[in-house]
Amino acid sequence: SDRLWESYIKWEQEGKRLTHVTALYDRLLSTPTFGYMTHFQTFQEFVTANSPQRILSVDDFLALRSEVKAILKADDVPTAAPTDDAPPGEEPEAHEIPPTDEETRIIREKIISSRRKVHKANVNAVAARWTYEEGIKRPYFHVKPLERCQLKNWKEYLDFEIEQKDQERIIILFERCLIACALYDEFWLRFVRYLESLSENNAEKIRDVYSRACTVHHPKKPNLHLQWATFEEGKGNFDKAAEILENIDNVMPNMLQVAYRRINLERRRGDLDKACVLYENYITNSKNRTIANNIAVKYARFLCKFKNDIDKAIKVLLKATDKDKDNPRLYLQLIDLGLQRNPVDTEEVVGYMDMFIEREHADLEQRVLFAQRKVEFLEDFSTDIKQVLKAHEQFQKCIKQAKERKKSKSEESKV
Repeated sequence: SDRLWESYIKWEQEGKRLTHVTALYDRLLSTPTFGYMTHFQTFQEFVTANSPQRILSVDDFLALRSEVKAILKADDVPTAAPTDDAPPGEEPEAHEIPPTDEETRIIREKIISSRRKVHKANVNAVAARWTYEEGIKRPYFHVKPLERCQLKNWKEYLDFEIEQKDQERIIILFERCLIACALYDEFWLRFVRYLESLSENNAEKIRDVYSRACTVHHPKKPNLHLQWATFEEGKGNFDKAAEILENIDNVMPNMLQVAYRRINLERRRGDLDKACVLYENYITNSKNRTIANNIAVKYARFLCKFKNDIDKAIKVLLKATDKDKDNPRLYLQLIDLGLQRNPVDTEEVVGYMDMFIEREHADLEQRVLFAQRKVEFLEDFSTDIKQVLKAHEQFQKCIKQAKERKKSKSEESKV
């Protein structure tokens, strides 16, 4: 940035806007750059080469000149007096009266002295940051991965700057960091966390950070998109949150976390019909049977608890069992839905249990568990003791089959 500062100053000098040059130096002398020593030297040369009247604003010049006059008066040194050459009523303004050589010398000293304090503070700031700055080998963006030592240096530099609690410098360092580390989502998220920790409202800045991260550098990073959607929903921007989730869902399909977030967003904003549409689309279009079953179970629970439609919930699960007949979880959910009815339909619940127990290829240990559940259920709900006894017989039969199967496997392993 040294070249940019120098070019800016040169441009203002060529335009004879010397007060602008002084204002630029005031900013530059408090900014840690590699050329901080050179900048202070050129500032002193600038002050020495130009009249104080030209490089200071009228108010600053008069205030400084007043101080200098008071000093000289105390020392009995003659100061500039108003000229009597001007016609009456056309006396020059106070700032137009040229200072004496002694006044000029002291004013210049004061100008430099006041900036020297700023310069010393800047020297200390540069020294504290020098190690980190020297550790930055690639300050520009590149698609090649950064070395571990470079990432470590950026993390430690950010830690240091945050400890100093200078908000402006922290934000500038984050922006610099995100040029070199744009492909590392952890730095984007850290910037967001820092902005969220500030007391003032930084919603637009946070939104800008998320937008750059998700749309430019990380279009396929679900975690960033999910957090952005959460932020927007927290601000009441449901449509924007839904748009963000839909975009990442299109880019990275078949992700359960994204699917559930989309569905639950619609549920939270009260659009239950849209939630149903999403559930059904995910179940229909899923290429993974396990994912489809997981969504079907959640959909059935949603229909039962939020739509109060147990019949439709059962249809959803029965349709899932057609595609995955030996999945015990689906049958357990069917049993649970049957128990939600008031009064409980005993035959319906037993029917779901038998559907699994009678499956030819069902896991034998799971069949034992279902048979045991059937006995316990009938003990609590059946009005026919014969039905209970028959369930006990079935349970014993399942246990026997499981033991025989276990024994057979043991013998096969010995061979």
